[in-house]
Amino acid sequence: MVMMMMMTQRSHAVVVASVIGLATATALAIVWRRHRAGAGFARSQTKQQRRDALRDRRRQHRDELLARRKLERAAERTAQEQALTDEQKRERMERIKMQRVEQYEQALTDEQKRERMERIKMQRVEQYQKLDDGRVNGLRVVVDLAFAEQQTTRECHSVFKQLGCAYGYMKQCPLDRVISLRVASCAGAVRAIAEHHGLHKWKIHVHEEPVDAVYDPRELVYLSPDAEDVLLELDPRAVYVVGGIVDRSVRKGESLAKASRRRLRSKRLPLPEHLSVRKPVLNIDNVLVALNEVMNHGDWPRALATAVPKRMLHEKQVQRATDS
Repeated sequence: MVMMMMMTQRSHAVVVASVIGLATATALAIVWRRHRAGAGFARSQTKQQRRDALRDRRRQHRDELLARRKLERAAERTAQEQALTDEQKRERMERIKMQRVEQYEQALTDEQKRERMERIKMQRVEQYQKLDDGRVNGLRVVVDLAFAEQQTTRECHSVFKQLGCAYGYMKQCPLDRVISLRVASCAGAVRAIAEHHGLHKWKIHVHEEPVDAVYDPRELVYLSPDAEDVLLELDPRAVYVVGGIVDRSVRKGESLAKASRRRLRSKRLPLPEHLSVRKPVLNIDNVLVALNEVMNHGDWPRALATAVPKRMLHEKQVQRATDS
């Protein structure tokens, strides 16, 4: 009896142990499945993060590449523009203007084109009337072409292109009066270059003789950047002479030396008195524009600010001109 009771208790213990083992195994299995699920979620999350990081790196690399290419193109354009001469820059601007005009005209209707042509005709009539009046009554300014003998053909072409810029300004300027533009020593090869640029069609005086043979030497005032006397006020009875020399080939004191040899008065524009410039030598068209401005309003600072290109000014002066 006792033996049977002991065997029964042992069987119960085995059963209990089996039940406990099964419960433990089940619990461990559940924990393991949960751990595997969590690890899988963590792995999938890490993989998505890697994809996002890779996508961000690729986007950043693409943006950096585009920015670098943009900077390289900008630097290339800047280098090309710096390599251009003033003459080439003007030609480029003219081409851009012509392209814009063509685009504008293509967008107009027939009626708008007729109205535009009428306005252009009226403007031309007013321009030619102003040029005719200036030719007779304006301040006499002569461009001396005698220096062409010492210049190359290319430099001579540059002289007439600058004259063309000044003549274009005279036609388009909103001022009431314009100067009486003249050229002297326009003969021989110089005359051929002048006709190539259409000088014979301009409303100006053209002389083949030297300037001191056409005008009274007592009336002549030679404008030279090397002169000591400053031109403060314009004399309507005087004839102002501008040397036909391109600025890149200027030889220091050349125009002043000629004035001294011919015993002519010489003066310089009040450029350093009113502007901080990199160099005191102006293009022919800049001088003519400044004289035309002063003839109309008598304000040298305003005239020089209009005539002198900003590239010739120091940075502080450019900032002041922009602010004003």
